[in-house]
Amino acid sequence: MTEPPLPPAYAARPAGSTNGLAIGALVASVAGLLCGIGLIVGLVLGYIAKNQIDQSGGTQQGRGLAVAAIIIGWIGVAITVIVVLAVSV
Repeated sequence: MTEPPLPPAYAARPAGSTNGLAIGALVASVAGLLCGIGLIVGLVLGYIAKNQIDQSGGTQQGRGLAVAAIIIGWIGVAITVIVVLAVSV
């Protein structure tokens, strides 16, 4: 008995590069927890990076980094607003 032929081998798709803005957004958001301006920078860079990654068609990686930066940024903004309201009352 002969064995059925093996399917053709496919080359592995090379992994895309990580979006630099996504890395910068995460760093800025984490640093923003120490000083407030980084939160805004992290949010802006995070949204821009997420948009670039979504439009890249899979050639860029780092969507999770961008989303994490956005989440950390918004949590930091919420904490800042709560602290400012608590101090002002």
